[in-house]
Amino acid sequence: MFRTIELKLPYENELVERAKQFKDASQMFPDYGFKSKMLNKNKLKKGIYRTESKKVPTLPSAFVLTVRDKTSEMLKLTKIQKGIKKKSLSMIYDKRTFKFYSDSNAMSLSTVQGIPGYPIAHSTTIDKSRGEYTNAQAITDGKGERIFVMVQVEIPDREVMRKEDMKIVGMSIGMRNITAVSNNIFFNSKYLMEVKGRHRYLNRKQQHSNTNSARSKSKNMEERERRLVRDVNYLISKDAVSLPFDILALETLNPAGMKGNKHDTLFKCSNYASESNADINASRNIEVLCKSKYFRLSPASQSFRLDETPLIGGEETSGELQSFS
Repeated sequence: MFRTIELKLPYENELVERAKQFKDASQMFPDYGFKSKMLNKNKLKKGIYRTESKKVPTLPSAFVLTVRDKTSEMLKLTKIQKGIKKKSLSMIYDKRTFKFYSDSNAMSLSTVQGIPGYPIAHSTTIDKSRGEYTNAQAITDGKGERIFVMVQVEIPDREVMRKEDMKIVGMSIGMRNITAVSNNIFFNSKYLMEVKGRHRYLNRKQQHSNTNSARSKSKNMEERERRLVRDVNYLISKDAVSLPFDILALETLNPAGMKGNKHDTLFKCSNYASESNADINASRNIEVLCKSKYFRLSPASQSFRLDETPLIGGEETSGELQSFS
């Protein structure tokens, strides 16, 4: 499992100068690759390594190889259809150019003055994220005050211990109600649905003009909606993991045929003629299936992937079921 922790460093000139060298090298490689229509990493290095070494002679080869790899990925992503411009003053470190010492709250980074050490303010995030520190990215804030370092750490997966008194809750993921929990809790999605509806209305209006400005506005609205969805998902997941349960059982949503369902919010049992909310009923099915699978598993196997029919209701839990503890 990988995690990213954010650390702050003072605005040191030697770090900024190294970032400027990295930015210059990051611009030379894309320019050469775009001009020569070249994607191969080795050919990129052979074509510009000597020129780059003369222009930025003090930049270590580890940074040059990092720039080469990132340039090749970006050129493949854009299919060499347009040039690449690096705007931010940032640089990428790997194991050869940085070390993070979590026990002593210190970090050493490659600069134009060598590899000095910098003290890091202690935080509980560092204590929770101990493992193998693989790489880092240093980003300046643009105001000349701080440098933020995003450190990626590989944490070994925790071994799941089976307990007899585990509290399990089922969660149903839907299109109208984003999440419904088996203990009758709904996560509100009214604001998100309003924003999506407003964006659909504006997109339909702008499609008639078919101008560059209209297409640009539609693209910006899509980006804003994507960021909003990401933020809402983060807030919901944060609230979900704070619930007083040991295991959260989720389903993989299959939206095929759901948009044409006229009775999507109501479930009627054909055997007992009882009615309930369809999302709550689905979450209870997930909870029952997870409990039945969990207590039948041996301690060595903790995989919850269910392909059985639900125990309650008709067609509420389709697809795979995953459990997180």
